[in-house]
Amino acid sequence: MITAGIDIGTRFAKICIVNEGKIVGFAESGVDRKISLLIRDLFSQALKDAGISKRDVAKTGLTGYGAGLVKIRGRIFSEPRCIAASVKEEAGQTRTVTDVGGIFIHAAVVENGGRIKNFASNEKCAAGGGKFLEMACQALGKDITDLSPCAAKAKAPYSITSNCAVFAESEIVSQVNAGAHPNDILAGAVNLIASRAATLIERVGPGGDVVLTGGVARIPAFQKALEARMERRTLLPDFTPQLAAAYGAALLASE
Repeated sequence: MITAGIDIGTRFAKICIVNEGKIVGFAESGVDRKISLLIRDLFSQALKDAGISKRDVAKTGLTGYGAGLVKIRGRIFSEPRCIAASVKEEAGQTRTVTDVGGIFIHAAVVENGGRIKNFASNEKCAAGGGKFLEMACQALGKDITDLSPCAAKAKAPYSITSNCAVFAESEIVSQVNAGAHPNDILAGAVNLIASRAATLIERVGPGGDVVLTGGVARIPAFQKALEARMERRTLLPDFTPQLAAAYGAALLASE
């Protein structure tokens, strides 16, 4: 059976086409106000990537912050359930899974079969995920791809004290004006998000490896900072990490 999974996050929209449990096509793009047009275009791109037509898709699963805005027939699943479904085959055992997206950080203990044992999430805040890292880079005139190389060169990572994204951005600008090195500030931004993720991870479950999903999982500096705080190893799934929720929605749609 061929199914589609649509994930409308706070920063990006992702669509996965899945055939017999395997991703055969996908597309992603930044979210804008024209959700209907965006989803139509992304769906076309994902179908083209899979080499199929829309009539070949038997069922569709929806998830994410903006799932209710999608005007496509399909079942809506919670994001944690979708993420758990996406990694259940890879985990093969009880394991902690952490998804770090644009604004939200989710942490869950996933048992065999994809059942969620424990779950925790941060409050909605732009200082809680990838959006904050983007803001920090922009304030310093850097691209997000510069984050890991710059953080790796930090000699004295700055400790950001503000919990609000707006105040944190002002704090960053103040530190730049005071002569702080951009590398130290970016390392501090990464450490802030890693600390928040580590707190949720320790809250939900036992020790052991942590599977990372979400867009921030692709940032090496974040992986390193998170491992240092937990003294636990992090693992990436076999598929692109930010597709976890969309992939899981497609898998659940087939059940």
